[in-house]
Amino acid sequence: MLLFRVAVSLHLMAARVSFGAMGGVLGWTAAELLRLLILVLATTLFPALVMVGLFSRLASVGIIASVLLGGMLLGLPAHPLPYLYGITYLLLLALGPGKYSADFLINRSLTRR
Repeated sequence: MLLFRVAVSLHLMAARVSFGAMGGVLGWTAAELLRLLILVLATTLFPALVMVGLFSRLASVGIIASVLLGGMLLGLPAHPLPYLYGITYLLLLALGPGKYSADFLINRSLTRR
């Protein structure tokens, strides 16, 4: 599970969307800034949390939500890669991070007391 979790998260971080088509920061509306914030979180912070295994299920929910919202707001993309990410993180959400994760270590240390 560790290798699967790390490989998928690294691939998502490497394949993130470029922001070059958007205008300057001063010309952005609040909705565009919110979309940008969600996109940055879903392509950098959340996969990093999943790789480490810290708050993996919560981070997976954030990635799945961004994939679904991106598909609904921007229309269906021609490439199936976002939906493959969504399905993969659904699997991680269902199975959990596994034994080699920060969540497992924290849970084990809390249950020993």
